[in-house]
Amino acid sequence: MRALSKAARTYLIALWAVALLLASLSLPLFWRETISLNQVLPALFFVIMLTIADLTASVNQRGRTVSIALAILIAGLTALNWPLFLIVVVLGTICAAIARDIPWWQAISLLAMRLVALTVGGSLVLINWRFAQQNGATLPYTTLPDLLGLVATGALIYAIERFIETGLIYFRDDGTLRRPGAATSKTCAGMSFLLTPLGGLLATLWQINGWAFALGIVPAVVVQLSLRDQTELAVRNAENQRLAAESANTNARLEQYNQILIALIVQRDLSKMLETLCEKLANMLGAANGWVVLTDQNQAPATVASYNLPIPPGSPGPHLVPWPQKYESMLSRQNVSLVTDTRLQTLAPTRALAEGQFWEALIFIPLVDEQRVLGALCLTFAEMRGLNESERRLLTIFARQAATVIDNARLLREVQESQNELIQSSKLAAVGTFAAGIAHEFNNLLAGMLGYAQLGLAVPDTETKNESLKVVVDTCKRGKSITGSLLTFARRRESHRELADLYEAVQGTLTLMELDIRKFNITIERSIKPVPLTVCDAGQISQVFLNLLTNARDAMNDGGTLLVSLDNDEHEIVLSVRDTGCGIPDTIRDKIFEPFVTTKGALGGSETPGTGLGLSVSYGIVKSHNGKFEVDSLPGQGTTMTVRLPIVTESEVPQLPTPELENGEIAGLRLLLVDDDEAVGTSLRSLLMQAGHSVTFVGDGASALQQYRSTTYDIVLSDMSMPGMNGIDLLQALRVHDDSARVIIFTGQAMEEQVKSAYAAGASTVLRKPVEVEEMLNAIKVAWLQRSSVHS
Repeated sequence: MRALSKAARTYLIALWAVALLLASLSLPLFWRETISLNQVLPALFFVIMLTIADLTASVNQRGRTVSIALAILIAGLTALNWPLFLIVVVLGTICAAIARDIPWWQAISLLAMRLVALTVGGSLVLINWRFAQQNGATLPYTTLPDLLGLVATGALIYAIERFIETGLIYFRDDGTLRRPGAATSKTCAGMSFLLTPLGGLLATLWQINGWAFALGIVPAVVVQLSLRDQTELAVRNAENQRLAAESANTNARLEQYNQILIALIVQRDLSKMLETLCEKLANMLGAANGWVVLTDQNQAPATVASYNLPIPPGSPGPHLVPWPQKYESMLSRQNVSLVTDTRLQTLAPTRALAEGQFWEALIFIPLVDEQRVLGALCLTFAEMRGLNESERRLLTIFARQAATVIDNARLLREVQESQNELIQSSKLAAVGTFAAGIAHEFNNLLAGMLGYAQLGLAVPDTETKNESLKVVVDTCKRGKSITGSLLTFARRRESHRELADLYEAVQGTLTLMELDIRKFNITIERSIKPVPLTVCDAGQISQVFLNLLTNARDAMNDGGTLLVSLDNDEHEIVLSVRDTGCGIPDTIRDKIFEPFVTTKGALGGSETPGTGLGLSVSYGIVKSHNGKFEVDSLPGQGTTMTVRLPIVTESEVPQLPTPELENGEIAGLRLLLVDDDEAVGTSLRSLLMQAGHSVTFVGDGASALQQYRSTTYDIVLSDMSMPGMNGIDLLQALRVHDDSARVIIFTGQAMEEQVKSAYAAGASTVLRKPVEVEEMLNAIKVAWLQRSSVHS
């Protein structure tokens, strides 16, 4: 009895008590004659018939047993003496149960149910048959009242069996009542009403003679086979419907998974991709929270993304998990798992979440790509839930696809980082290449400036002094151009595009390389024309041009001619570098833009330094600008490399509105000049005073702030880089004290980030050192007009 619950055992005991009571009460009522040996043989025949009926029975989709046992029992009611009939029921049921090897509690339940139903329903059959015999009837069920009574008996037996069975199911399932569908109930009732007349027919044939009864067995067998076929068909139909519903549900799930994968693929940022994965899958499965754990290069698991955590992590991450060994153990299995035990908290993504109970269930989804474990996705649920095999299988397939997408995104990020490193390494190599040219160029500039400055000091002639100073000024402008090109080229930052003049970039780069190129007995021919401004990264384009110059120089070890041309048509800027060198070998012509393909250095079997990265990096830069590379080369005659860039006129850098300059000069302004270089500050102060302004000069930002607070000034001119309080800090402090303060910033670096920070802090304009006096005066005029327009 341990196989049943306590309530079911109690119900079964009560059922047997009722069955025994009814059987005992029925014996004195229906036992009319002594049992003879002639009656034993038919009883054994009915035992065999009942056993065969039970053994050939079938079970429908609702678990109901369908057989002709009811017809055999109806026939036995009129054919056998009542005690023998009860014995037939007991023996036939037990023999079939033993042969089918069903659980004992099911066997005794079926036997008790039959005894109760047949004792109550069978009494109607016996009473009706004896009443008919008293009226002279020799055959049962040959009148209309007899047939109606038989049908009523079948209905009563069916009702009693269903009632008893429903009670057993109710108590066995701990109070959960499973109601059969309407179609199933109609089918079972129809079969009962079909079998009851069949039993009456068999009873009538038995009363005629044994051979007539044998003929009745044939339709009984046909009915049994028909019932079995119908039951199997119904079961198969139900199974097909279940499979169709499961298939539709699976297809819907797959469509949802595909939509999540599409959302992941369109994401280029890995962190956003993981957040999208976590959020969408959690919403799809009804999870309250979720997080993604990935392993790093040392196979240490760390939380890299999360969704709706009860205690959010303090920073974006990654965060090392509190118990990495637990993750390692789960990941080693590579199976989708449902966790509902104490391991829940050990899989928490952070220490704060591991210290409390926030979930009742957790689905652990390993992210496995080609047998390599990337990490896991964890989804948590506030209520207990299950995980069937179909859902586990779909999650496993989805996780493998998601792992592939994640791995590709990680590889793409590594490639991008490697590409940035290659570009920077190429820049550094290029800086080393023309370092001598830079030194030589600046030595020439300094020599010219020194010579003309000494000349101006030595001669008393004013005209000669002015001419000497003009040469010094022009030389300074040339030095400013060179340093500007160098800063543009060598700065390390993400690619940022703005309106730029490629004419200046090409001229500056060629100037830096000119001395080094001429060392190789190479004649440089220029055809460099001014071109329209275009949106580009001037530093990267300078790097491309420098790589082309370097390759052309290395291709002409014995000297030659280098032609550099810059021109444009209506839509494109065309930069061309042509050399008269050795040309490109046919064997590598189609591969020159691939990394590490070179004829120089150890990779190319040459003593000329080279890594094979220059053209590869250059090709990537040009393609990122939507440009094209054209190569024309003949071995032994030279190579022409042409770069075509589209002219783009819309700048990515917002243009600051500036007021129109009025005619005439503005003088008499009170200016505060701040620079830590006394020579620069003194000279600029003198120039501004000559222009008619009143100038106060201080050497640091703190003193300037104190001076501004004590005295009123119209405009402040400040250097960007100063010890202590730099120019931007001073600007911010001045705007706190006076929100209408106008500040002009000048710097010798002019890095993009610094310029943006200065404008964001409220700078009127940013100038690059060395600053010409006219440039400074125009900036002062703009700042003054801006302040005047605000006050007006």
